[in-house]
Amino acid sequence: MIAHWSDKYLGKSFENCSQFVEVVLREIFGKNFSFLEGTSDEKENSNRIQKELFKFCLVEERQVFSEGDLVLMSLTERGCHIGLYIEMNGEAYVLHYMPNQGLFRHKLRHIKLVGYYIEGIYSWI
Repeated sequence: MIAHWSDKYLGKSFENCSQFVEVVLREIFGKNFSFLEGTSDEKENSNRIQKELFKFCLVEERQVFSEGDLVLMSLTERGCHIGLYIEMNGEAYVLHYMPNQGLFRHKLRHIKLVGYYIEGIYSWI
């Protein structure tokens, strides 16, 4: 398997999925973006991201995605969860961070098998 830029984040710790996305956007894609200041309430953070999505992403439906696009997912007990779209060896993946669990690269076509539902994939404004 050929090395992927996401390999350098394996084993690193982040506060939450939003911080992970911010760091990767800055370091890999040159985008200096910050989500609204989070709270300790996961549901509140989820609601805020969903309400503010149109301010930082294009929300029209697309069939072709680019590395670094925002992947908005839902997970029953957490509300929404975010990650990044990546491609490795011709396969689409979601790269995302879960506190106390680490960084995950799940194949997009298998994401439902690990309990997530894709709400949408969006390009950054």
